[in-house]
Amino acid sequence: MEVVAPPPAPKVTRRRNPHYEPLPEADDRLTTALAQYEAFHWGEPANKVTRRRISKAPKTGVKLGRLHSVTYHTSKGGEDALWEHEFGEEGGEAPDLVMDPDNRRLHIVGGTYDVRTAGIID
Repeated sequence: MEVVAPPPAPKVTRRRNPHYEPLPEADDRLTTALAQYEAFHWGEPANKVTRRRISKAPKTGVKLGRLHSVTYHTSKGGEDALWEHEFGEEGGEAPDLVMDPDNRRLHIVGGTYDVRTAGIID
C-alpha cells in the first residue's frame, strides 16, 4: 500500500493578495450547482436539494490504487441507466483512488480528466 502526502511546504513570507476575492456566498454556489446539474443531465432540472456534509480533501491519504473506471446511476434525457467512464481511454492519465485515514472517505486524486456537459472527458 502506498501513502500519499503533499511535499513539504517551502518556507515563504506570507502576504495578502491585493486582488483577493472571497469565495462566492452559499446561495451563489447552490445556483451554480443547480445550473451544472441541469446541463450535465441534458436539460433536466433537479427536483430537490439535499443538504449533506461533503468531505474536504485530505492533507494525507492512503493510495488504494489507480482508478480504472467510475460507474454511476442517473437519468439523462429520460433514460435511466448506469453510466460508466474508463479513465485514460482517450490518452489521459488515470487518477488515483485515495482514502482519508482520518474518516476513511474516498477521494479521486490527480488524473487528467474534466467533467463537462458532454460527460467525463480525459
